[in-house]
Amino acid sequence: MRVSTEFPAWAKENIEKLKDKQVLMYCTGGIRCERASALFRSLGHDRVFQLKGGIHNYLTEYAKEGGGHWIGKNYTFDKRFAHGAVEDEKKEAEAEGEIVGKCVACRKPWDKYRGRKRCPVPCGVPLLLCNECLAADVSAKCFLCQEDDEIGKKERFNKRQHYNELALKAKAAEVPVPTCKKVAVHACGVCNESFTSRNGLFKHVRATGHANRKAKKQKTTA
Repeated sequence: MRVSTEFPAWAKENIEKLKDKQVLMYCTGGIRCERASALFRSLGHDRVFQLKGGIHNYLTEYAKEGGGHWIGKNYTFDKRFAHGAVEDEKKEAEAEGEIVGKCVACRKPWDKYRGRKRCPVPCGVPLLLCNECLAADVSAKCFLCQEDDEIGKKERFNKRQHYNELALKAKAAEVPVPTCKKVAVHACGVCNESFTSRNGLFKHVRATGHANRKAKKQKTTA
Protein backbone atom coordinates (compact mmCIF):
# COMPACT_ATOMS: atom_id res chain seq x y z
CA MET A 1 0.00 0.00 0.00
CA ARG A 2 1.54 3.30 -1.14
CA VAL A 3 -1.18 5.93 -0.63
CA SER A 4 -4.20 6.29 1.64
CA THR A 5 -6.64 5.87 -1.25
CA GLU A 6 -5.56 2.22 -1.43
CA PHE A 7 -6.48 1.64 2.22
CA PRO A 8 -10.16 0.61 1.75
CA ALA A 9 -9.21 -2.27 -0.56
CA TRP A 10 -6.33 -3.27 1.74
CA ALA A 11 -8.60 -3.20 4.81
CA LYS A 12 -11.20 -5.48 3.21
CA GLU A 13 -8.51 -7.97 2.19
CA ASN A 14 -6.80 -8.03 5.61
CA ILE A 15 -9.62 -7.46 8.10
CA GLU A 16 -9.76 -11.16 9.03
CA LYS A 17 -6.05 -11.20 9.89
CA LEU A 18 -6.59 -8.33 12.36
CA LYS A 19 -9.83 -9.46 14.00
CA ASP A 20 -8.11 -10.62 17.24
CA LYS A 21 -5.67 -7.73 17.43
CA GLN A 22 -5.71 -4.14 18.61
CA VAL A 23 -5.07 -1.61 15.86
CA LEU A 24 -3.36 1.73 16.54
CA MET A 25 -3.52 4.35 13.80
CA TYR A 26 -1.72 7.64 13.40
CA CYS A 27 -1.35 10.09 10.53
CA THR A 28 -0.27 13.69 9.97
CA GLY A 29 -3.26 15.50 11.43
CA GLY A 30 -5.73 12.78 12.39
CA ILE A 31 -8.23 13.22 9.54
CA ARG A 32 -7.27 10.12 7.56
CA CYS A 33 -7.26 8.07 10.76
CA GLU A 34 -10.82 9.18 11.50
CA ARG A 35 -11.92 7.81 8.14
CA ALA A 36 -9.81 4.66 8.44
CA SER A 37 -11.06 3.81 11.92
CA ALA A 38 -14.67 4.37 10.80
CA LEU A 39 -14.06 1.97 7.91
CA PHE A 40 -12.64 -0.66 10.28
CA ARG A 41 -15.66 -0.38 12.55
CA SER A 42 -18.00 -0.72 9.58
CA LEU A 43 -16.20 -3.97 8.76
CA GLY A 44 -16.83 -5.27 12.28
CA HIS A 45 -13.51 -4.45 13.96
CA ASP A 46 -14.07 -2.38 17.14
CA ARG A 47 -10.62 -2.59 18.75
CA VAL A 48 -9.31 0.42 16.85
CA PHE A 49 -7.46 3.33 18.45
CA GLN A 50 -5.96 6.47 16.96
CA LEU A 51 -3.59 9.25 17.96
CA LYS A 52 -5.86 12.22 18.64
CA GLY A 53 -4.96 15.16 16.43
CA GLY A 54 -2.33 13.11 14.64
CA ILE A 55 1.43 13.47 14.80
CA HIS A 56 1.19 17.23 14.46
CA ASN A 57 -0.77 17.54 17.70
CA TYR A 58 1.55 15.09 19.47
CA LEU A 59 4.64 17.10 18.53
CA THR A 60 2.94 20.31 19.63
CA GLU A 61 2.01 18.92 23.03
CA TYR A 62 5.47 17.48 23.63
CA ALA A 63 7.51 20.27 22.04
CA LYS A 64 9.22 21.14 25.34
CA GLU A 65 10.23 17.51 25.79
CA GLY A 66 11.76 17.42 22.31
CA GLY A 67 8.83 15.66 20.71
CA GLY A 68 8.24 12.97 23.31
CA HIS A 69 8.92 9.53 21.87
CA TRP A 70 8.82 10.78 18.28
CA ILE A 71 12.07 10.48 16.31
CA GLY A 72 12.48 12.31 13.03
CA LYS A 73 10.07 14.67 11.32
CA ASN A 74 6.43 14.77 10.34
CA TYR A 75 5.53 15.16 6.66
CA THR A 76 3.01 17.94 6.07
CA PHE A 77 0.93 19.08 3.13
CA ASP A 78 1.92 22.75 3.28
CA LYS A 79 5.02 24.77 2.39
CA ARG A 80 6.92 23.37 5.38
CA PHE A 81 6.96 19.90 3.76
CA ALA A 82 8.13 18.41 7.07
CA HIS A 83 8.69 19.60 10.62
CA GLY A 84 9.96 18.33 13.94
CA ALA A 85 8.93 19.14 17.49
CA VAL A 86 10.37 22.69 17.19
CA GLU A 87 8.61 24.97 14.72
CA ASP A 88 11.30 27.65 14.39
CA GLU A 89 13.77 26.58 11.67
CA LYS A 90 16.86 28.02 13.38
CA LYS A 91 16.02 26.42 16.70
CA GLU A 92 15.08 23.23 14.92
CA ALA A 93 18.47 23.14 13.20
CA GLU A 94 20.16 23.52 16.57
CA ALA A 95 17.96 20.91 18.21
CA GLU A 96 18.08 18.51 15.29
CA GLY A 97 18.87 15.03 16.47
CA GLU A 98 18.81 11.72 14.71
CA ILE A 99 17.95 11.87 11.02
CA VAL A 100 15.99 8.77 10.08
CA GLY A 101 15.35 9.63 6.44
CA LYS A 102 17.63 9.07 3.46
CA CYS A 103 17.97 10.62 0.04
CA VAL A 104 16.44 8.12 -2.38
CA ALA A 105 19.25 8.73 -4.89
CA CYS A 106 22.55 8.95 -2.97
CA ARG A 107 21.35 7.38 0.32
CA LYS A 108 22.90 10.02 2.55
CA PRO A 109 20.90 10.99 5.70
CA TRP A 110 18.28 13.55 4.72
CA ASP A 111 14.88 14.62 6.04
CA LYS A 112 13.96 17.80 4.16
CA TYR A 113 11.44 17.61 1.34
CA ARG A 114 12.29 20.08 -1.41
CA GLY A 115 11.04 20.62 -4.93
CA ARG A 116 8.06 18.30 -4.66
CA LYS A 117 9.61 15.80 -7.05
CA ARG A 118 7.58 12.62 -7.24
CA CYS A 119 8.17 8.98 -8.02
CA PRO A 120 7.22 8.12 -11.62
CA VAL A 121 3.68 6.90 -12.28
CA PRO A 122 1.86 4.83 -11.27
CA CYS A 123 3.41 5.36 -7.80
CA GLY A 124 3.53 9.16 -7.56
CA VAL A 125 4.64 9.53 -3.93
CA PRO A 126 6.85 12.55 -3.04
CA LEU A 127 10.58 11.82 -3.16
CA LEU A 128 13.05 12.67 -0.42
CA LEU A 129 15.99 14.13 -2.36
CA CYS A 130 18.98 16.01 -0.98
CA ASN A 131 19.88 19.43 -2.40
CA GLU A 132 22.74 18.05 -4.51
CA CYS A 133 20.64 15.33 -6.16
CA LEU A 134 17.75 17.72 -6.63
CA ALA A 135 20.03 20.29 -8.30
CA ALA A 136 21.46 17.57 -10.54
CA ASP A 137 17.91 16.58 -11.53
CA VAL A 138 18.69 12.91 -10.99
CA SER A 139 16.26 10.26 -12.14
CA ALA A 140 15.02 8.57 -8.97
CA LYS A 141 12.32 6.34 -7.54
CA CYS A 142 11.04 5.80 -4.02
CA PHE A 143 12.57 2.96 -2.00
CA LEU A 144 9.51 0.73 -2.45
CA CYS A 145 9.67 1.03 -6.24
CA GLN A 146 13.43 0.42 -6.14
CA GLU A 147 12.79 -2.73 -4.13
CA ASP A 148 10.18 -3.83 -6.67
CA ASP A 149 12.70 -3.24 -9.47
CA GLU A 150 15.29 -5.38 -7.69
CA ILE A 151 12.76 -8.17 -7.20
CA GLY A 152 11.86 -7.90 -10.88
CA LYS A 153 15.53 -8.07 -11.88
CA LYS A 154 16.05 -11.17 -9.73
CA GLU A 155 12.97 -12.83 -11.20
CA ARG A 156 14.10 -12.06 -14.75
CA PHE A 157 17.62 -13.29 -13.94
CA ASN A 158 16.24 -16.52 -12.46
CA LYS A 159 14.09 -17.04 -15.55
CA ARG A 160 17.08 -16.55 -17.84
CA GLN A 161 19.10 -18.99 -15.75
CA HIS A 162 16.26 -21.50 -15.93
CA TYR A 163 15.96 -21.19 -19.70
CA ASN A 164 19.74 -21.45 -20.12
CA GLU A 165 19.79 -24.65 -18.08
CA LEU A 166 16.98 -26.10 -20.18
CA ALA A 167 18.86 -25.18 -23.35
CA LEU A 168 22.06 -26.83 -22.09
CA LYS A 169 20.18 -30.00 -21.16
CA ALA A 170 18.50 -30.09 -24.55
CA LYS A 171 21.83 -29.56 -26.29
CA ALA A 172 23.46 -32.35 -24.27
CA ALA A 173 20.66 -34.72 -25.25
CA GLU A 174 20.91 -33.94 -28.97
CA VAL A 175 22.13 -36.68 -31.36
CA PRO A 176 24.13 -35.39 -34.35
CA VAL A 177 22.16 -35.87 -37.56
CA PRO A 178 23.92 -35.98 -40.97
CA THR A 179 23.03 -32.91 -42.95
CA CYS A 180 22.87 -32.48 -46.68
CA LYS A 181 25.02 -29.68 -48.04
CA LYS A 182 26.00 -28.40 -51.43
CA VAL A 183 29.58 -28.87 -52.64
CA ALA A 184 31.07 -27.70 -55.91
CA VAL A 185 31.81 -30.51 -58.38
CA HIS A 186 33.97 -29.70 -61.41
CA ALA A 187 33.40 -31.82 -64.51
CA CYS A 188 35.32 -32.24 -67.71
CA GLY A 189 33.32 -30.86 -70.62
CA VAL A 190 34.63 -33.54 -72.96
CA CYS A 191 34.43 -36.81 -71.07
CA ASN A 192 32.16 -35.57 -68.26
CA GLU A 193 34.48 -36.93 -65.55
CA SER A 194 33.86 -35.13 -62.22
CA PHE A 195 36.38 -33.72 -59.76
CA THR A 196 35.90 -32.22 -56.28
CA SER A 197 38.49 -29.49 -56.92
CA ARG A 198 39.64 -27.37 -59.80
CA ASN A 199 43.22 -28.59 -59.32
CA GLY A 200 42.06 -32.12 -59.98
CA LEU A 201 40.26 -30.99 -63.12
CA PHE A 202 43.31 -29.05 -64.36
CA LYS A 203 45.54 -32.11 -63.91
CA HIS A 204 43.02 -34.14 -65.90
CA VAL A 205 42.94 -31.53 -68.69
CA ARG A 206 46.74 -31.40 -68.90
CA ALA A 207 46.98 -35.18 -68.95
CA THR A 208 44.24 -35.80 -71.50
CA GLY A 209 44.28 -32.63 -73.55
CA HIS A 210 40.56 -32.04 -72.90
CA ALA A 211 40.41 -28.24 -73.11
CA ASN A 212 36.69 -27.75 -72.50
CA ARG A 213 35.45 -27.76 -68.87
CA LYS A 214 32.35 -26.80 -66.92
CA ALA A 215 31.37 -26.53 -63.25
CA LYS A 216 28.16 -27.83 -61.77
CA LYS A 217 26.69 -28.20 -58.29
CA GLN A 218 25.17 -31.28 -56.85
CA LYS A 219 23.99 -32.40 -53.44
CA THR A 220 26.11 -34.78 -51.45
CA THR A 221 25.65 -36.18 -47.99
CA ALA A 222 28.21 -35.14 -45.40
